Order: sequence, then structure tokens, then C-alpha cells
Amino acid sequence: MKELFLIIFLSLSFLASLFASAELNDDSPICSRYEVLLDSILFYEIPFSHEETYDLYDKIKEEGCECRTHAYNILGFLHYDSSNLDEAKKYLLKGEKTFIAQKSKEKYYVYNQTLAGLIFIIEKNYESALYHFQKALDIAEKINDKNLLIVTNQNMGLLKLELNELDQAQNFLEKSLSLNHAVNKPKAYASQNQARVLLRMNKLDEALEQINKTKIIWRELHHSKGLYLISMIEAKVYFKKKQYEKALKVIHEGREAVNGEMKLLAGENYMLEAKALSVLGQEENEFKALQNALLNNEDLDIAATEKAINRIAQITDDKEQAQIIDTWLKMIKKYDGELINNTELSITKNRVLDNEIEKKNIIESNYLDGKRVIRNQYISILALIVLISILAYLLHTVRKQKIKIQNLNQDLITSQNQIEQQIDKLKERNNALKQFAYVASHDLKSPLGNIAAFSGLLEKKIEDEQSKKYLGFIKKSAKDMTLMISDLLEHSTIEQQLNLEKTNFTELVETTIQRLTNDIKQSETTIVYDNKSPHTVFCDKIKLTTVLQNLISNAINYSKKDTHPIIEIKSSIENGGFRFSVTDNGIGMKKEDVGKIFNMFSRLHDKKVSGTGIGLATCKKIIELHQGQISVNSEHMKGSTFVIEIPNN
Repeated sequence: MKELFLIIFLSLSFLASLFASAELNDDSPICSRYEVLLDSILFYEIPFSHEETYDLYDKIKEEGCECRTHAYNILGFLHYDSSNLDEAKKYLLKGEKTFIAQKSKEKYYVYNQTLAGLIFIIEKNYESALYHFQKALDIAEKINDKNLLIVTNQNMGLLKLELNELDQAQNFLEKSLSLNHAVNKPKAYASQNQARVLLRMNKLDEALEQINKTKIIWRELHHSKGLYLISMIEAKVYFKKKQYEKALKVIHEGREAVNGEMKLLAGENYMLEAKALSVLGQEENEFKALQNALLNNEDLDIAATEKAINRIAQITDDKEQAQIIDTWLKMIKKYDGELINNTELSITKNRVLDNEIEKKNIIESNYLDGKRVIRNQYISILALIVLISILAYLLHTVRKQKIKIQNLNQDLITSQNQIEQQIDKLKERNNALKQFAYVASHDLKSPLGNIAAFSGLLEKKIEDEQSKKYLGFIKKSAKDMTLMISDLLEHSTIEQQLNLEKTNFTELVETTIQRLTNDIKQSETTIVYDNKSPHTVFCDKIKLTTVLQNLISNAINYSKKDTHPIIEIKSSIENGGFRFSVTDNGIGMKKEDVGKIFNMFSRLHDKKVSGTGIGLATCKKIIELHQGQISVNSEHMKGSTFVIEIPNN
């Protein structure tokens, strides 16, 4: 009997040690001090160099603290603050991966999503920025953290300002300021963005008052980059007041604040200077400013770049124009091969990754919680060993069976370790693909913008009609390629996890219609939807909005000539599931083409109709993530009806 008690005691001791080893050591005093220090760097501007922060990360990693996730966020923040966006993205991806693996504190994830949203705003990818900011705000409200609410409301205000939703922007910014009574960066940014809102509303004197308040905060914080950014807002106020010399003066003051080291929004800064110099008749200095804008054009869109090039062409002689065209030709040679190779590589990686995810789908769903699940499996195995030990003591005749079972259990542990390693590799490849997608989006779009811009310049200078025709083809192809890259990026970066929430479908429809207001007005489209009996659906609001937006856009694009589009949206609850449909009176499709419509790059109609053939493939991917179905009923030249069914739980 003593032998039995000894076996049970040893087994239970081992079980207790597993529990202890599985817990993270973030409650230790030293880990708590590290967490406070990291928060101070982010919120209160404690002067810390990159080298010091890397040393701090090494100490956190050595101690095994949970705040290692937060340390990645801070490294990403420092690179973002230095305008090194590629490095910032790299560390934010590492932070997100560590958060998922460790199930860290939710506030760390708020920081991570907030910084990701800020990077997307700089890259003018507002839909992705809204997705990340909304996740951050939802978690901040859930855990009711004051500092996080200050930052998340301030950033939502910034985004609404970029989307020109001024009333909403002002509400978010005022809420941020009402929570913040300290002199810190979040307060300065909120005040600075309020000045931008007032500028958009044409309340110029009120904007100048807010600008002066913001300058006081930036000076107290000794934050040169803040003074540089507020100077650009102040210059725009003086432009509206037609006080161009004052505008030029504050632009130069902003540059002096950063000692001429302008990385963030440098292209826009030089374009502002060129605009003032143009009005003041200083063409020589304007030419230099425009050159600097083109050399720092990362933050300029195609229209702004083309505008700069056309203006240079107006104020320079033929020799200098020839040098510009020569530079353009060299850029084409440099990027011509890279564009095709990088695009093919992106598509290939996506296909390989999709196949691997499909094969590992069951395994990944069982091991999503990482260490917690593996710990529970060890506990189950240990319980089995205890039972076998008791049976072995009572029934000596089954000793050989017990040994075989123990050997099988050991093999199971080995197999589980191998599976865990496979999952880690898969996650690394997935994160590497995300990082590649971010880089590809920027590096591919920039040369395409230059190609379109310089094509436009040559088109104006060349008189030969055949050459003009070919340049028009080049310009259109560059713009089509830019659109395709954006659609591919959106399709490849659709997250596998859903942020399910209770959603009013009527509000979702109205949001989508608001986004497509210009297209609806230009095409004189009629939207028919019964909003008197709204339905509630559990879904990922942002992803389902994307589906609805693609379906309505397609209905407008593929409408019949000389016929105003009529689009009818219906919704219902059937058998516990949610069902909605989008019906149009467009050109429809032939029966033999219905099965092809959801394939990638499927274009069944005239290529003159805008589109990339990726939208419906993206819709199908999103609906399948909701464990639902999407189908289409269509008759040629009579219209189409897309039907979506998803579980409503």
C-alpha cells in the first residue's frame, strides 16, 4: 500500500511542477518595473536611445517577463518616431506574434494595433487604419484604461479627419482632450489635429489659436518633430488667408526645428514651399523646391507627383526637360523586371501559403492557444500515467500492457512537439508574407506612380499621334497595375481570425452606401432597401462591409448602357442563420460562366470595364471565413442576384 501512495505522491508533485512552469513570471517585482519603464517611454517621453531600448529588451527576455510583447511595441514605436516605417512594421509583427503565443495583457495589443494604424495613415491606407484603430478602441473601452482611451480616441479623430468626416473627428478629439489633463504627446497631437479640423471647416482664426496652444505644448516637451508638423498646418492657414510670405516663413521655421532632417511628409512640405514661391514669382527657388519634392515623394500620390513634373516642365528649358526624361527612362529599366518578378512571387507565395494553411487547418485550430493547450495535454497524459500506475499495482498481470501504453504516450509527446514546431514555422512564414505584402505595396506603387506621371509628361510634349497612343497605353497600364496591387494586397492580407460582434445590418448598409456616394451619384444609381425592419447579425463588421461594397460596385460597373442601375438589397433570418441578397438590373452573365465568377482574376466581360477580377474572390474568402456560402443567379442581359448565407451566432 505504501508503494501505491508513493506513486500517487510523485505523480501529483510532477503535476504541480507543470502548473508552476507553465505560468509566466510577469508578477515579479523586476518585471513590473520593466513594464512601468516601457509605459513611461511610450506616454511620457522619457529620453531613451535605440541602443538603450534594445538592451532593455534583452533583459526582459532573459527574465522571461510577459512584457516582452510590449518591448517589441516600443521598438516599433521608436522606429516609427524616426520615420523608419519598414523597421517599425517588422517589430510590430513580432509583437503581434508574441502576444498571440503568450496570451499577454490586452493593453499590449492595444499599443500594437494603434501603432499599426498610424503607419497605415501615413501610407494613406485608411480602410486598414480604421480596422486597427477600431480594434484598439474596443479593447481600451473593454478594460477601461484611461491612458489607452486618450490615445485611441485621439487616433480615431485623426483618421476621421483624413476621411473628411469632420464632426466625428471633432467628437473623438474632444473626448481625448477631456480625459487628458497632463502635458504630453497625446494631448499635443489631439490639439494639433483639432487645428486641422478647424482649418478644414475654414475657421481660420480659431485654427490659429489652436495652433499656438499646440506650439506651447511641443516647446514644453522639446519635441522638434511636433513643431515641424504644426508649422505645415499653420502654413496652410496662411495660404487660405493669402498671406504667402507668412506661409513661407513658418515652413522654414518648421524645418529649422528639425535642423532640416525631414523624413516624415517631406514631399508635402516641399510642395507647400513651391506653391508659395510660385505665387511670389520666385521661379528659380520654386524649381528647387519641386525637385526636392520629387526626390522625397514617398508621401505624394500620383496626382501630386504628376503636378510637380508638369510644373517643372513649364519653368525649365528643353535641356533640363531631357535630363528629367532620361531619369525616368533609367527608373523604368531599374524597375521593369522587378515589378513582374515581385508580383509573380507574391502570387506564388500566397498560393503556397493557402495550400499549407488548408492542410494544417485542423491542427492549427487545436493548438491556437499555444502553451495553455500543450500544458493541458501534459496534464491529461500525467493523469493517464497515474491511473496506469494504480492499475499496475492492483493487477500485476497487465504490467506488459502498461509498458506499451507508456511508450505510446512518449511517442505522442514527441509527435506533439513536432506538430508545434510545424505550426511555429507556418506562423513565421505567414508573418514573413505579411511583411512582404507591406513592403511590396509601397515599393511597387512608387515606381508605377512615376511611370504614369512621366508618361503624362511625354504625352504632352510629343506631337506624333501614334506615340501619344502608345504612351496612353503605358499610363493606363501603370494605373491598372496600381489598382491590381492594392486588390491583391487586400486579398492576401485578409486575417484568418474574425472579430465577431452584434451588428445592425441596416447601419452596415448605410455605411457602405455612404462610402460609395460619388459612384452612386455619377451613375444615377437607385438603391432599394427596406430599413423599417432591421435585422441583427453576428459578423466581422469591417469584412462584411467589404463584401457589400464589392457587390454594389460591381452592380454599378456592369450596368447596361442607357439604363440607370437599380440595386435591391434584402435581408432575412432563416433557420437561425442570416441571409441577404444584392440584385441588379445589369448585363448579367451566361449560364456557362456562372461557375467561374468567384475565381481569382476572372473577367467575363469587356476589359474596358474597370476592375481587376479579384473583388468576388475576396468576397468568397470572407464569407467562407464566416463559415457561410455565397452564390449567384444570373441571366444574360437581365441582371444578377448574389445570395449570402452565414450562421447567426
